[in-house]
Amino acid sequence: MRPAGTGFGSRAAGRGSGEIGIPKEKGLLQYLGLALSGAFLVLVLAVAVLVIALPLISGGAALTVLTNSMAPKFPPGTLIIIKPTPIADIRVGDVLTYQITSGDPAVISHRVITRSVSLEGETTFITKGDNNDLADPKPISELRVKGTLWYAIPYLGFVNNAVNGEARLLVTPIIAGLLFAYAVYTVISSIAGRRKKLAAAAAAAAAAAADAGGPDAQLPAALVEARAPGRSSSEQHEPEQLDPDLSH
Repeated sequence: MRPAGTGFGSRAAGRGSGEIGIPKEKGLLQYLGLALSGAFLVLVLAVAVLVIALPLISGGAALTVLTNSMAPKFPPGTLIIIKPTPIADIRVGDVLTYQITSGDPAVISHRVITRSVSLEGETTFITKGDNNDLADPKPISELRVKGTLWYAIPYLGFVNNAVNGEARLLVTPIIAGLLFAYAVYTVISSIAGRRKKLAAAAAAAAAAAADAGGPDAQLPAALVEARAPGRSSSEQHEPEQLDPDLSH
C-alpha cells in the first residue's frame, strides 16, 4: 500500500500542473508574435496601396522630397503622392509639381503663390518653396505642370529611393507574400501546439485522478461494490430470511 500523496499519484499531479503552467507562457508569446506579424503585414499592404496601387489607379506618381525647400511641413525624406489636376482647378496655396524644363523628367514641388491668366487664356503660376525666401524665378506654364499634391507620408521617401522603379513592383508583393505565409504558419502551429498541450494536460489529470483513487479507481462499479469491506459475496447474494416468530 502506498501512503496518500506519494508515489505515482503525486508525480503525475506535479507533472500535470507543470505542463499546464508552461504552455500558457508559450501560448502568450505565440499570440503576441502572431499579432505583431499580422500588424506588420497590414502595414506593408497599406503602404503598397498608398505608394503603388492608388497612384497607378489615379494616374499619379510617388515622389521623394530631396531638399529643405518645403520644410518643415515636408522635410527631406517625405514621400509625396501627386495626382493629375485640371489647370482650372489649381488654386493659390496648392503644392504644384512641375517640370524644371518642359519635356525634362526632373521636377520640383513648390506652393502656388500667384495664378495668372493671359488675354489668350493661357494660365501661368508663380511658385515658392515654403522654406525659401524668394519665389521661383520663372512662371510655370501649363505644359510644365505634372499635378498637385494629393497626400504625403513622412520618412517613406527614403525607402522609395532605395527601392525604385520596377524593383518596387517586385519587392513589395514578395515581402507581403512572405509575411502572409508566416502569419498562416504561426496560426496553424499555434492551433496544433494548443491541442497537444490540452491533450497532455488532460492525460496528466486523468493519471493523477486514477492514482489518487487507489487500485479500484479503474475497476467497473459492480466489482468495486463487490469488494466493499464488511460484506462477503454470500451476504450479497443470499435472500433475506424472515424471522419465523415475526411471520405470525
